[in-house]
Amino acid sequence: MAKTLGILVLLVVAAIGGGAAYEAWSRHVVKQRFPPQGKMIYVGGRRLQIDCRGIGTPIVVFESGLDANGALSWYKVQDEIAAFTRACAYSRAGILWSDPASGPRNATAVATDLHRLLRAAGEHPPYVLVGHSMGGPYAVTFTQHFGPDVAGLVLVDPSHPRQFEREGMPGIGPMLRAQTWLAWMGANRVGESGPIESEEALKIIAAYRPVSRVTELREVDAIAETFAEVAASHELGARPLVVLSGAKIDFPRDPDRDRREHEDWVQMHIEEATWSSRGRHELVANAGHRIQFDDPAAVVAATRFVVDAARQ
Repeated sequence: MAKTLGILVLLVVAAIGGGAAYEAWSRHVVKQRFPPQGKMIYVGGRRLQIDCRGIGTPIVVFESGLDANGALSWYKVQDEIAAFTRACAYSRAGILWSDPASGPRNATAVATDLHRLLRAAGEHPPYVLVGHSMGGPYAVTFTQHFGPDVAGLVLVDPSHPRQFEREGMPGIGPMLRAQTWLAWMGANRVGESGPIESEEALKIIAAYRPVSRVTELREVDAIAETFAEVAASHELGARPLVVLSGAKIDFPRDPDRDRREHEDWVQMHIEEATWSSRGRHELVANAGHRIQFDDPAAVVAATRFVVDAARQ
């Protein structure tokens, strides 16, 4: 028994040591193989990654959802949009190449970072903000704080401050937090990146996930504060606004429950479209939550509509 226990201990130690060595090697390799796309800009003593392409105004600025994909969330639409105006994708603090930030990661912190980043990068307003999922509330909060800079918005299957009223705010399970605490040994490398087809993007996201996940969880911890900010102030005036809803249910469970929840979700998006007097809602038939991957043409078309409206 003692011999068997000793062997098990040695195996566990070897597994931990191997995981830690692989993690350290992987982080080194990814920096060599996949340098930051675009530029690294100093913001308050930290560097944030931003990738701007094309020419023209207003400048389209992408805000990703609450995940580890960062600027890579938009690889299917950025070049298409850059064909008719300038388009900037960035990674929030602590995601992918961007350095982490201290303090809470609520919507105001995110908006302040983005405002400083755009100015430091020499990307001047007006902007059209395109926000996916939690990027929607972040874009709305940016507009509340820096309204003169914002010419219009596209909200891509956006989060809504009342979306958890039915079942309450979701908690983060012990397993997910344990993965983050053990990121140094590779425990946090497994994760979901959505329907990304680019092999290079998947490798980058996977390699940076152990550090990106820490910021993800900090943003999750700030959801209640972020939603309170948006609930308190979300009027968008007469800015052109398009709110897109995915018609498909990504992870079906119970048909009746799924239908009710999706109907509630779409109704919240219809309400969000009323936050501007020039807002409109569109249901994207062949897309789920990540419309920019499922039907990138729909995101491009909505963005072109808002850009053209802002130019008038």
